[in-house]
Amino acid sequence: MSPPAPATRPCASPHSAPAAWLRSAAPEPERPPPEPAPDDVRRGQMRHHMHELERLSRELGENRATRMGGWTPFNRRLFLDILADTGKVSHACECVDLSKQSAYALRARDPVFAAGWNAAAELARDALADSVLERALAGSTETITRNGEVVAERHRHDGRLAMAVLARLDRRCDRSAA
Repeated sequence: MSPPAPATRPCASPHSAPAAWLRSAAPEPERPPPEPAPDDVRRGQMRHHMHELERLSRELGENRATRMGGWTPFNRRLFLDILADTGKVSHACECVDLSKQSAYALRARDPVFAAGWNAAAELARDALADSVLERALAGSTETITRNGEVVAERHRHDGRLAMAVLARLDRRCDRSAA
């Protein structure tokens, strides 16, 4: 008695291969998800902060409709938290739904808020330094348009930025050696 013959593999042309064999032959390789565009990342961060805002508002029982000039203690805290995370005043203002002008005016008239702003800027410094370092290493791409059409892209490295980053890294190494 002879062993059963192995299943023959159909030829490579798709019309002759049974569909079941094609599905079971090899699973599709997993593709990495596409990298989000910078605007998508920013929108995702804003959604995250807005969800956090709503959750904290419910938790604290604060009614956002009754605001004291807009800068409630909750909005001040949220603004400073977002500023410490991102280092971007405009982004923090968008998340608390207040203008940059009112934020700067509040900083000018309230020394406690100004001290919080300075502390948040200090906390955001490392994240901003990392961003500048990445830009110094990778350079930046400039899109050139004429008559509304993209005609070219130019990739540039900023020598002054690279030198400033190197000087900062040298100072950091000197401090750690001391």
